[in-house]
Amino acid sequence: MTIPLRDIQQQFRSATRELHRELDSLNELSVLKGRNLNSKTYALAMKSLYYPHCFLERKAKDALKTLEISYPYTLRYPLLEEDLYGMGIEVEASRHAVSQSTQHSLPQLIGYLYLLEGSKMGSAHISQLITRKTKKDLPISFFSSPLATDFSLDQFWNFAASNLNEQKALKYAIETAQSAFHFYIESIRTKNLTPQLLS
Repeated sequence: MTIPLRDIQQQFRSATRELHRELDSLNELSVLKGRNLNSKTYALAMKSLYYPHCFLERKAKDALKTLEISYPYTLRYPLLEEDLYGMGIEVEASRHAVSQSTQHSLPQLIGYLYLLEGSKMGSAHISQLITRKTKKDLPISFFSSPLATDFSLDQFWNFAASNLNEQKALKYAIETAQSAFHFYIESIRTKNLTPQLLS
């Protein structure tokens, strides 16, 4: 059975809308919308993003490899590392390691990608805002790189629509996306990775 793309989009968006708002409203990330934005708060925001984003990207990349899927996802966390190093902030690579014994499924992968690909939206606006508000030459490659700015969600939605042919699979993909949001939110809020929240 084929599920119409519009239905897939509607179900994903409806199920994650409040979680998306909660993530955006975290004090650590609200500065990226211009609230109290300065070089110090920007550095703190980027540091809070690093570990959950890196862990989730590594998990998605591991799933792509395990499932032997050719979806063209390029890791962005090295750009985040580069920005942090540019501000004199060191990170511990070992903290975002992903267990090689982790089991993956296609709906699960799509759930991870929903958050990761969606995180690119608005990057060009954020990079311009940071430059305008801080009046400083802060490192912003995570937001200004073509990996984020030259991007369309059409690629993701087409991939999802071609692989979510049953309501059960769609339900699992959405539940995984919700788990990914919870993971991201709690990891930032507690300043610790919470992989147990991932389905």
